[in-house]
Amino acid sequence: MAKELHSVFLQETNRLNTDDQEPMAALRGINQEWALAYFSKAIVCIVEVSELQKEIELILSKISHQKMFMLTKVLPIEELILYLKLYLIAWSTMKDLMAKMISEILDLGIMDTDLSSESLLRNEKVKKTRIPEICSKHNKTLNVSKTNKARNDAVHRGKLSDDEVMACRSKKSAIESKRYSLIEDPSKKISSEEYDRQIKLFYDELKLLVEQKRAEYQTRYEKTIEFYSEIAIELAHIYHKTLKGIRI
Repeated sequence: MAKELHSVFLQETNRLNTDDQEPMAALRGINQEWALAYFSKAIVCIVEVSELQKEIELILSKISHQKMFMLTKVLPIEELILYLKLYLIAWSTMKDLMAKMISEILDLGIMDTDLSSESLLRNEKVKKTRIPEICSKHNKTLNVSKTNKARNDAVHRGKLSDDEVMACRSKKSAIESKRYSLIEDPSKKISSEEYDRQIKLFYDELKLLVEQKRAEYQTRYEKTIEFYSEIAIELAHIYHKTLKGIRI
């Protein structure tokens, strides 16, 4: 089970408060009303990320076969494609929410509509933190540019950029066409027995593919959470210092 990002942030914040030699209250003349508003913005951001994390885990749980008594119902190829597209969109949304959290905790004053991970890394305040170093460390492992493209293909072209899955879909269509096509020469159509044989082999292959994709996307997700956990810990340090009046 992946770490819960809100727990990572809050636990690190609590640890810093506990270890601090100075009391947090009324330090350096901090305006208490401002401190409360700052705290509220940080909590809203981390709750949004946490809720999305649960949604992603629900999507991943759907990429599996259903057990029905002694039988296993194989996940249809169409549902596999749908869930993988949903994962890509949710992954991209999490990237945007983490960018928003960085902006709020660093008090960058950037509108949500103008935010992007790329522009954040060029910001002078962000450059003074460990955030660019953390991003550089994880970008290659996560292959962020490839995942961004896959998300854009899913949203704007209705296409899943996964050759193995799309080849599997084409194979199913070819089998069905050989049996049920209205334009196929009747003499070339396969028999119902041959169709049953081929479709059974197809579902055997699909079962393995679903298991493979579940493992692949689960690993991607866990690596993403490792990445954002490091960001959350860095943000907890920035948040702690800011409440003490030590701003970047």
